Parts: sequence; C-alpha cells; structure tokens
Amino acid sequence: MCWDNATRGLDASSALAFNENLRHLADESNATILTTLYQAGNRIYDLYDNVMVLDEGYQIYYGPRWAAQGYFEAMGFICPAGANIADFLTSVTVPTERQVRDGFHGTVPTSAEEFHEAYSKSDIADMMGKKIIPATEFHEETKQMHAAYREEQPKHRSPIQGSYKIGLFHQTITCVIR
Repeated sequence: MCWDNATRGLDASSALAFNENLRHLADESNATILTTLYQAGNRIYDLYDNVMVLDEGYQIYYGPRWAAQGYFEAMGFICPAGANIADFLTSVTVPTERQVRDGFHGTVPTSAEEFHEAYSKSDIADMMGKKIIPATEFHEETKQMHAAYREEQPKHRSPIQGSYKIGLFHQTITCVIR
C-alpha cells in the first residue's frame, strides 16, 4: 500500500492513531506499507521499520529507522537533545536549518548530489541493496496473483464493452450490498 501525506490536516492524536492502524495492518497481513509523512512526531516515527530521506529527488538515506540519526551524526551533523528525529533528518538537507559539529565544517555534504554519493558508498546502502529481491524472482507470485484476479472476476460479461470488468447492473447490486 502507498499513502501520500495521508495525515495532512489531522491533529496529532488522529495522525498517531492512523499510523498505529497502518502498523497493525502491516503486522497482521505481512504487508509492505509505504507512507510519506510531514511533521511526523517521534511516536509516529518509531512505528516504522525503515526510513527514506530524499533531497531534490536523490535518495540520501534508506535504511533502518533506528540507524538514521546515527548515520547523519557520524557525518558531523548535530541532533539537538529532545529533537524530533524526523525533523532532524530533513533539516540536514536545508542549509539554514542544519547544525554541524565543530571540526566538520567543510567536510559534511552540502548538496543533494554529495549526500547521495556519500550514502551510495555507505555500509547501510550496501546492506539495504543486499535485501532487494530482483523482480525476476517474483514470477511465481505474479502467476498466483493473476490467477486469483481471474478467479475473482464474475463469470458474466456486460453487453457494453469498455474498461469495466462487470456491467452496470452488477456494479449497482455490489454497491447496494456494500
């Protein structure tokens, strides 16, 4: 599942409840859920296994949630005590917001390309790359999905051909039942 900024406009407790439900759904159904979140508090951040940080379209971090803060701190960035971790991760990409430890000025990445290059050479990038399963290995799962899809489709056909799999009458009956 993919959720793009689904918590926009929600208060903090509703946003937390929504993300807790996504976590529960992922755990119960062994599903992968991808979400984009803005202003995620630490309690929401802690619900996720992995985090990805993008800067100008470049992937500058993708790895375990628990390792992200340390990854950027090892580069020389400062995460203030008690800070929101998600805000810290995005702040490193903003020149006016990032804080750099003494002795690291001039050595930390400053552009999206530099961040991406540093990440590409990291142990975390190597570890995450090894976890990727090539699409070619999903042949059997794809066949099963197509078979399940065909089996789910009604045996009747609409006299009106179009992009719908079932006719208007059966669509209406399904909606009424729901």
